[in-house]
Amino acid sequence: MTSLKFKIWRFLIKSMFSKKDINSGIDIAKARRFDKPYPPNKLKKNAFIENKKFLNTNVFYIQSKKHEINNSRIILYFHGGAFISGITGPHWNFVEKLSASSGCRIILPEYPLAPECNYIDTTNFAFELYKHLLIEYDSLQIQIIGDSAGGNLSLTLSLLLNKNLIQQPARLILLSPWLDLSLSNPEIKKLEKYDIMLSTKKLFTASKLYSNNTDTKNFLISPIYGDLKTLPETHIFIGNHDLLFADSIRFRNLAEASGANIKLYEYNEMMHVWMIFPIPEALEVIKQINKIFDAK
Repeated sequence: MTSLKFKIWRFLIKSMFSKKDINSGIDIAKARRFDKPYPPNKLKKNAFIENKKFLNTNVFYIQSKKHEINNSRIILYFHGGAFISGITGPHWNFVEKLSASSGCRIILPEYPLAPECNYIDTTNFAFELYKHLLIEYDSLQIQIIGDSAGGNLSLTLSLLLNKNLIQQPARLILLSPWLDLSLSNPEIKKLEKYDIMLSTKKLFTASKLYSNNTDTKNFLISPIYGDLKTLPETHIFIGNHDLLFADSIRFRNLAEASGANIKLYEYNEMMHVWMIFPIPEALEVIKQINKIFDAK
């Protein structure tokens, strides 16, 4: 049974992401109306925060004040937003709770967005940032987490690391990941009636902006088409009322067939990226992530 808080948030999100304009194009200003590019006051009160510029971009280092600074394990977190929107309030909420519960320092970059930039700029930024982190941290100290488009970027980065013979992070944790920007899986249409946030029409438009007229089955755009046997330990969290559920199942099956160490956690009736919202169901995911961290 879902919580009352979940039902309230589901109602609010359904009203904010109305599908009545499903056939219209993407208004970038409207898509970014919920962006919160700087940490909220609550997070500033509860965490130590540094903004270290990298390639002229904000990269936030966040450590909960509940724990002493410990660099033995860090989290590189890529936010979602269909590659067209930035960090939002729920992302800051998720980062605060994850850092407080895990004790990890979290590194949250504002990566380049479309349409001002495209997949080349974004993947290059992630690649260079990871290499920069390797100056200070061993690769096995790094956990990479990404939600939605950030899940795509997390997986793409791993594939790029393999291509360039660079050490992989300890693990990937993908939250409601958008893994195939071609949206060619026929099972997606069956899920659209359940999804209160995403529509194939909007995703197709965002995909075109990000891919910049490049084939969307290029693994740098849709990492589901990459060489999956090289992946580090990988965990996927996904709800079955999410448009992207079908591709997560397909990705899991492909990765398993390639011999990758992968686990998928399916949540009944959960919407897209529910785990970043302030609801009890999100806390269950955070607890599971911490169990993954602590497993030998």
